[in-house]
Amino acid sequence: MDLLEDGSNFLRNQSPGQLAILYAGSVPFVLGFLYFWVDMNQSALAAGRLGGESLVVALLYGWMKTCQAVYMNQLRRESAGENPELPNGSSWLRIFARQTAIQSTGLLVLPLALIAVLPFPFVLAFYQNVAALEDGKSGSASGLVRHSFHLAIIHPGQNFIATGILVFFSGVVFINYISAGWILPELVHMLFGVESRTSMGGWFFWDKTFAVCASGLTYLTVDPLLRSVQVLRGFRGDSLESGADLRAGLRRFASLGKTGWFVLLVVACWLPGRAAATTDAAPPISRPAQALDHAIDRAIHQEKFLWRLPREQGLEVDSGPGWLGSLLAKYGRYLRIDFHEFLEWLLRHFASQNKELSPAKAISDPNWMQSMRWLLYVLAVAVVTALVVLVLKTQKDRNLPKAAAPAAWNPAPDLTDEATGAEQLPEDDWLRLARELWDRGEFRLAMRAFFLSCLASLARRNLIRLASSKSNQEYARELRRREHALADLPGRFAAIISLFERSWYGTRTASHDTVRELAQKVAQLREDS
Repeated sequence: MDLLEDGSNFLRNQSPGQLAILYAGSVPFVLGFLYFWVDMNQSALAAGRLGGESLVVALLYGWMKTCQAVYMNQLRRESAGENPELPNGSSWLRIFARQTAIQSTGLLVLPLALIAVLPFPFVLAFYQNVAALEDGKSGSASGLVRHSFHLAIIHPGQNFIATGILVFFSGVVFINYISAGWILPELVHMLFGVESRTSMGGWFFWDKTFAVCASGLTYLTVDPLLRSVQVLRGFRGDSLESGADLRAGLRRFASLGKTGWFVLLVVACWLPGRAAATTDAAPPISRPAQALDHAIDRAIHQEKFLWRLPREQGLEVDSGPGWLGSLLAKYGRYLRIDFHEFLEWLLRHFASQNKELSPAKAISDPNWMQSMRWLLYVLAVAVVTALVVLVLKTQKDRNLPKAAAPAAWNPAPDLTDEATGAEQLPEDDWLRLARELWDRGEFRLAMRAFFLSCLASLARRNLIRLASSKSNQEYARELRRREHALADLPGRFAAIISLFERSWYGTRTASHDTVRELAQKVAQLREDS
């Protein structure tokens, strides 16, 4: 993961000129290969163009590998602390010849290694090292191959993890391009009404040309990150024996100049003095141990620190009954006072009826208290009985069958309005409305209701997609695209359109026979579809 993070940072710090060198070779090859693919798959003259176009694609492949080698060599020189330089004219030719000869074998070796899985990280690292170590100078190709192979087998675990993550990332990018190719046409159709193969329901995911385009975009997206990671991995592996990373660090210090060294010297002299001044400073006056313990105890008993203690060790804070407890206590006290006053009034009332029994005597009389207790019991039983009866009655009313709500009345659409579409009613409702209009003698409206039922029938079978922006001829073209699977259904639908439009838009008057003819054609179309 550190290697991938360093590679991504390395990629972000690259200049636009370095990336321009990489894409100057990759973009022409991807576009040339896409043109070759489409022409060989769709052109009637593909056989005559095969030789010339194959040669152009091969030259573009060699040019791409040359630009990739120059790009990776510049990254390697930058990692070593050297100034990246572009090769001269003869070096370009030497790089083109050597990279084309070696990298062309990867067209066969890399797919085989990917099928075998385990050798793929080593083979990929080998071909990446061949490009990174290419400097265009006079050197043997065998030495370049040996050095690249040696770097490819260093740190195999790191190589496996980095390659696996990059392959997974490539798959995610590919899926994103596939999703964008499906979503964007739908958005364009939704916002601007522009039709395409996707918006008309075409299943294009199995289209080989679309998959090749998505693969080319994925390659252009992931390739810079892959090469940055492989350059860093090869440079660090080479530094284990050559110490190139240490020399790169020394070169950075050497590039500071006199001013930089002077600043470092001043900082180096200032820090020890600062540390000594801090050490020699007078120590803070310490408090007595008892006062310090008291301050700590007071601090940890503050309410803002109690949440850190476990519940069983937490300190109980007397925060009072709270506003709800105070309110209940207040009204409870009032209820007790009112009940006592009511009891005294009741006793005085009965005492006035019985002159011999005074209120004070009645309260102290055990027989009177026993009678009051029984009276309260009777009242409690009466209240409970009333509650039970109320609950049973409510449950009985709830279990009674409810009267069925009257069906909602859907008004018939206005067939004279051109904005009325087939999606406003189901197929059967259009047929029912058409027959009602037919019976009332409204033949022109009945013909449109039959036609809309035909559209609803085709849409229910997913043969067309209803849209207010589509014309009748667009529905006919949509059916003709499926003519290979629908036999003569598009022809029957075209006849229905012709019969309907002559009476609806043309000068032909709708009659009983015309409606019967259209109804027969619609019924036959429904049976055939």
